[in-house]
Amino acid sequence: MSLGSAITSVTRPLRAKVKPATIVAEHRMRAVPAAALVAAPSTPALLEPGSVPIKDPHGDYMWGVKWPGHSIKDTPDVDVAAIKEAFKMWKIFSLGGPELWGGLLAQTAAIAADAMPKRKH
Repeated sequence: MSLGSAITSVTRPLRAKVKPATIVAEHRMRAVPAAALVAAPSTPALLEPGSVPIKDPHGDYMWGVKWPGHSIKDTPDVDVAAIKEAFKMWKIFSLGGPELWGGLLAQTAAIAADAMPKRKH
């Protein structure tokens, strides 16, 4: 058995690898929908007399039922204003005052002094 055949036997499973170029990684809400199986009119049906008109037509149904969420297609991928607002919280961030750091230094000095070898009389 030569060295080449041993390496080939170890790397053989890598020949059937997944090719990332063949897979589309996209969120369901941002994916372009496929063509419909059944043709439907693009205009909504007329409201029947006595039905409730839609006050906020962000994906709500014509019969007054509200969907708990809305499409994210019209929202930006990165919300820059929210990121700026989040960075404003850093003004209240603290790693402690001089009292904390002075106390830590004193404790470290005491531990180091205790660990030093002492003279024997």
